[in-house]
Amino acid sequence: MKASFAFSCCMLTVIAMSVVDAGFEARAEWRSADIRADWTGRDFACSPGPVPKNEFCNAATRGLVAVCWASRRTGECNNALTWCTYKKVTLQTRPDGAAAGDVYVCR
Repeated sequence: MKASFAFSCCMLTVIAMSVVDAGFEARAEWRSADIRADWTGRDFACSPGPVPKNEFCNAATRGLVAVCWASRRTGECNNALTWCTYKKVTLQTRPDGAAAGDVYVCR
């Protein structure tokens, strides 16, 4: 009986540690790259607003960039004036666009 109790306590401790550890995983979030740039094409989404939405920053998009503009109406992104686009490029990809905006990186 003592061995079974010890095993149960051990397993509960392991499970509890796993849950606590999972809660401390770093969440992905957009961070300013402190540069202005643009990349032609390779967009996978857009959103209205001056900063990127966290829903587009996750384990699958870590390292990718978002470019945001405070005043750029192009007809893209539901004709928003202030908006962000999410790119399938990293900071190591050479910028090749003409409309530089504020760059953010999913980290």
